[in-house]
Amino acid sequence: MYSQETFERDLLLVSAHYWDKGYANVKVSTPQLRLSRDKEYMYLSIPIDEGPVFTIGQVGFKGDLIGTPADNMNRIRMRPGVTFSRTQIAEDREKLSAYYQDRGYAYANVSPLTKVDLPARKISLTYEVARGKRAYFERINIRGNSKTRDKVIRREMKISEGELFNNTNLEISKRRITALGFFENVTVSTKRGSSDEFVEVNVEVSERPTGTFQIGAGFSSVENFIAQAQISQNNLFGRGQTLALQAQLSSLRQLFLLRFIEPWFLDTEWTFGFDLYNQSRGFGTFFRNSSGGQLTWGYPLSYEARAFVIYKLEDVSITTGSGGIANLGATQAPIAATSVANLFRGGVTSSVRASLQWDSRNNRLFPSGGWYDTLFVEIASQYTGSENKFLRWGGFLRHYRELWGPFVLHANAEIGVTTSTDPLGVPISERYLVGGIFD
Repeated sequence: MYSQETFERDLLLVSAHYWDKGYANVKVSTPQLRLSRDKEYMYLSIPIDEGPVFTIGQVGFKGDLIGTPADNMNRIRMRPGVTFSRTQIAEDREKLSAYYQDRGYAYANVSPLTKVDLPARKISLTYEVARGKRAYFERINIRGNSKTRDKVIRREMKISEGELFNNTNLEISKRRITALGFFENVTVSTKRGSSDEFVEVNVEVSERPTGTFQIGAGFSSVENFIAQAQISQNNLFGRGQTLALQAQLSSLRQLFLLRFIEPWFLDTEWTFGFDLYNQSRGFGTFFRNSSGGQLTWGYPLSYEARAFVIYKLEDVSITTGSGGIANLGATQAPIAATSVANLFRGGVTSSVRASLQWDSRNNRLFPSGGWYDTLFVEIASQYTGSENKFLRWGGFLRHYRELWGPFVLHANAEIGVTTSTDPLGVPISERYLVGGIFD
């Protein structure tokens, strides 16, 4: 269906394409329209006069500069001899503006001025900088958080009232608030404060549901009757805390789990969490029964990187024989090389795990982009008071990418190795299995 508005927009896109390829004087003339004989189709002819390709001549700077012209030149890509591109000039202008705004000049204005040398087919650029006065953050107003407390939002912000204006930190603050996953929309805007030396920041959020309740039941030829229930709240009482209760029950597994996470322990940057659980799981040739818990401490190394130390204490018992409904081929080779009594031993596991985490997801609850990666090493030895002794290291990579509409690609890769200096070897309860319905 022909649309004049859409067609005019397409003509602008055609011109923009040529401008970015160096055709600064391109002329896109009035299109010629012709109907087909049956008058069902329309043929469009667009006359285009490309003109010559221009390159960049001299590049200069004038006005209230920070640093030398060479310092400013290092922040742009349009250099002498490069093919002219309007889009790149606009991007360079934004980079220069951000450079000045990150140093307190909130009202800095950068204007690219051009001078055409038609015979030489060159365009010279001069960036005129008017940086104005330095400005400071005056007030930070937060609106729309009917449930979430102000401090949960403010602690994610990299700006504070009274600080020198910094546009990059303002953008980071918006990303961090959005990444909480508590809000449908996050809008951060600025306006002039009580004078030209102050900037007022307005943060508008709209709350989204952060609690879930799930209950289900089913039947499987492997696990027979299956029942599960879960209740969780990722923004407990508006404090940003996580509390989850989970239960699963079938002929091959049962799980009871209580989890709590405080991302800002005592209003510091430390993360604290604990898990308490009781679990029984069938692996084909045996059942692994465990009860215990773990304590987690974490601290940020940067905006996206965080270090964790996790202490786990659990009592493990192994039941063999009719514990499963099928033999698991992955356990046959270890059984042949290790005595059954040693392989299927239980005992107390007391371990310490150190890990590094990289989290660049755009939303922690409903990610549609970014990475979530972890490297770890875990040790259980006589020095940690463990009866089961092993050394485990590994990591995983998770990547999220938005495809189209509501569809998101989630890719996952994991690697791990478990070894032990104990003559008894690594107990089967701590070994990796090759996968399948029992893993």
